[in-house]
Amino acid sequence: MDHGKSTMVQALTGIDPDRWAAEKERGITIDLGYAHVSHAGRNYSFIDVPGHERFIHNMLAGIGSIDAVLFVIAADESIMPQTREHALALRYLGIEQVHVVITKVDLVSDDLLELLDMEVEEFLEENGWPDAEKVSFSSKQPETTANVLGLLESLNKKDPGGRTGFRLSIDRVFTSQGSGTVLTGTVDRGALESEQSISIQPHGLEGRIKQMQLHGETVDRVGPHTRVALNLGGVHYKQVHRGNCVFSGAEPVQARKILVRFHAFEEDWAPTARHEFHLHHLAARLIARMLWRREDIAALELRDPYGFWALDRGLIRDGSPMTICAGFEVLDPDLRRPKRRQVLPFLTNLPQAGDLTGWQSWFLGHCKGLITEADLIARCGEPLLPELRQSLVSLDERHMVHEETWRQSRENLVQGLKTCHRELPIFDTIPLTRVLSFFRDNQWPEPLLEACMTDARETQRIEIQEDRVRLTDHKPVWKPADKDLLKRFLAQLDDGLAVIDLKLIKEERDRFAQIEKLLVWDKFLVNLSSDLLIHHAFLSRIARTLAERFSQNPFSIPELKEAFGFTRKYAIPLLEYLDKLGYTRREGDKRVWIAREIPEFVCSRKPPRFD
Repeated sequence: MDHGKSTMVQALTGIDPDRWAAEKERGITIDLGYAHVSHAGRNYSFIDVPGHERFIHNMLAGIGSIDAVLFVIAADESIMPQTREHALALRYLGIEQVHVVITKVDLVSDDLLELLDMEVEEFLEENGWPDAEKVSFSSKQPETTANVLGLLESLNKKDPGGRTGFRLSIDRVFTSQGSGTVLTGTVDRGALESEQSISIQPHGLEGRIKQMQLHGETVDRVGPHTRVALNLGGVHYKQVHRGNCVFSGAEPVQARKILVRFHAFEEDWAPTARHEFHLHHLAARLIARMLWRREDIAALELRDPYGFWALDRGLIRDGSPMTICAGFEVLDPDLRRPKRRQVLPFLTNLPQAGDLTGWQSWFLGHCKGLITEADLIARCGEPLLPELRQSLVSLDERHMVHEETWRQSRENLVQGLKTCHRELPIFDTIPLTRVLSFFRDNQWPEPLLEACMTDARETQRIEIQEDRVRLTDHKPVWKPADKDLLKRFLAQLDDGLAVIDLKLIKEERDRFAQIEKLLVWDKFLVNLSSDLLIHHAFLSRIARTLAERFSQNPFSIPELKEAFGFTRKYAIPLLEYLDKLGYTRREGDKRVWIAREIPEFVCSRKPPRFD
C-alpha cells in the first residue's frame, strides 16, 4: 500500500488508474485500475491492483490472466507483508515472468538502497524468481521512467497456446450515455470478432456486440491476453457482474462439483467437509467446500454452479483473517461421480500442469463411456487434438470411445450374453428384448450397445434372427431334471384339446417356469390368458375352421363349443385372444370373423425329444 504503483503507471501512460474519489482522497488503490501505453511498437495494458490487505480479493481479480508482473516496492518501506502474500498468490498461480520496480529511490541513501537490493534478491530467490530484473524509479526523477520502459521492452508475451475457445473475464461493468451496457475485462484465451455471437455465464445471457475497443480504439477483432471493452446490446448492465465470463464458440458446463490438483498448499490447512472457503478464478470469487482430499488431489463442491475448463488455475483463501492457503488446477470441471472410491482409479498418468495434450490423453484414457466432441470442448474448451484421434473408435457420427474401452466393451458384450444364456440354459436363443434389458440395466449407452452388437454379428460371434439372439458357439444345456420336467409338462396337453390349464399345476408351476417360457418363446404353445396355454397347431386348426364355417355368418359361444368340443372355460379366453389379434369382433353375444386371410400360428422350434 502507498508504494507508488499508481504514480508510476500514470508517469508511464499519462492515465491515472485510480478511478474512485476515495482512492484519490486517501492516496491508496482500493479497486482495480486500468491504463495503457504504446511504446517501441508494442501495446502495453496495465492493471493496477490494490496492495492493502483488506483489498486482496480485488488484487486476485486482476492477476487471473496476465503476461507479466511488476512488483512495486517503495525504497523507504521495503518489502511489506502484503507484498509477500502477493508473491504467494503469483507462485501458486504459476506465474513466472516477475520483475521488480523499486520506487521512491530519491528518499533514501545509497547505503539503504544497497541493503534493500540484497533483501529483494533474497525475496526473489525464495519465491523462485532468481532471474527477475530490478530497476529503480522516482516520480521526482523523470529520467528514471526510461528504466521502467526498458524493462517493458524485455517482457515476453505469454504464448496463448493456440487455444480456440474464447473467454473474457469481466472485471468492470457500467453504462454509458447513448451506448448502453459496457463491460471490460481481459481475454485469457481465444479470439473474438465483432460479428460473432456471445453468451455471458453463469447467467446464460446472450447479447450482440455493438462495438469493441482495444486501448480506446474501435477494432473488429481481439486476441488473447488483451484488455478489451465491449459495448453490448440486449444485456442490461445490472444483469452482469465482476467475475462473470463472456464466451464465444465454446462454453464450459456450469457445474458444482470439480476435481482439482493442488500445486501448493499450506500443510496445516485441512478444512472439514462442511467448512466453506473462498475460491478465486480469474475475476470470480466463489464459495466452495472440500468433499475429500488425497495428497494433492481434491474434490470440491461449489455453492453455486460455475463454468471451469480443464487446466484452469486459481487460488483458495481461508481463515480469519483471510489468507491464501492453496493454488489449484482443475482436472475435471464436471465431476459427475464425486465419491472418493469412484475417483481414485482415475488418478494415474495425470497430465503435467497446463499440458492440454496430456490432459486430453488422460481424460480419454479414463473415460469409460461415450465421448463426443461437444462434451470434450465443454470440458477443456478445445476440440480433440489430431494426434489423439487415432486412439478413439467412432461409433457413429457423434459418438466415440477410447480404443481400450472399445476392446473391453466387445469382450463384456460376449460375457453379458453368456450370462443371459446361463439364465436360460435350455434356450437355444435369447429374446432380443431380454438382451437389451440386461445391458440397459447395466448402464450401457445405446450407441455403444448397438455398435458392439453390430460388430459381434459381423465378426460372427453372435447370430441375430429377428427378435432373438444367440452366441454362435452356444448349445442348450438339458440336465436330467430338465428333461423330466419337459416330459411332465407336455403330458398336460389333452390330445383332444391340446390345451394346458396352468391352474391344475399351480403347486408346481415355479418348477415348470423355464419349460413354460421356452415353449411359449418358441411359439410351440400360445398364451390365451395368464392361466391357459394352447398348442400352436390346434390354434391354427381352430382359426382355419372358424374362417371356413363362419366367414359369412356370426357365431355364438355354444356353436364354438359344439364345433370343437370344449367348455366355456376355454371358449371365452380363446375368443378374447382372437378379438385382440383382430381376427374376430364381438357384436352383442356373438362374434364375427373379420380377418381377410386365414392366420397360421407357426412354431419356430419344436421342443427336443429325449427318448
